[in-house]
Amino acid sequence: NSIAVGFGVGINAVISYFLGAKKKEQADNAASIGMLFSILHGILMIFICNLIMPSFLGMFTSDKEVIELGLKYSRIVFSFSIFICVSLTFEKVFQAVGKILDPVLIFGLGPVKGLGINGAAIATIIGQLTTFLIYVFIYLRKDAGIKFKLRNISFDISIIKKLYAVGIPATLNMALPSVLTSALNAIL
Repeated sequence: NSIAVGFGVGINAVISYFLGAKKKEQADNAASIGMLFSILHGILMIFICNLIMPSFLGMFTSDKEVIELGLKYSRIVFSFSIFICVSLTFEKVFQAVGKILDPVLIFGLGPVKGLGINGAAIATIIGQLTTFLIYVFIYLRKDAGIKFKLRNISFDISIIKKLYAVGIPATLNMALPSVLTSALNAIL
C-alpha cells in the first residue's frame, strides 16, 4: 500500500502539473506511464513480498505453525498486489483530474453557482462525508463484529500504549507521501 500510495501521489502531482499547464497530451502520457508502472510494481510486489515473508515473519516468532499461517494469508493477499496498485492509481488519477463534483462546485453548473476554490474544498468534503456515511450505514445495518461502547470506556493504559505504538509509525509512514509531494512540487 505504501509503495502504491507513494507512487500514486507522484502520478497525481505530475498529472496535476501538466493539466494546470494546459498540456493534456503530457498529462495523458503521465497517466499511461503511471498505470503501466503501477502494474509492474504490483507484479514485483507479488514476487518480492512472497520471497521476503518467511524471513519477515521469522523476525516476530519462531513458531512454525504461526509462520505457516502467516504465509498462507500473505500469499493470498500479495497475489492481488496488481489490483491494489491499479486501484490506488485510479484513485490518484481521479483526484488529479477532479471530474466528479469539482467542476460543478468550482465553476458552477445550471442552478449551482460557482464557488471557486471553496467549491473544490466542498467537493472534497462531500466525497469524504459520503464515504463516512456509507461506513456508518453498514455499521448500523450489519454486525461488524465490533461494538463501540462509549458509555463504558475503561481507559486501559496498556491498550492506549498499543494503539499509539502502532498508530504513530503508521501515521508517519503515511505522511511520507505528503513530504514527497511537497518535495516534488518544490522541484517542479
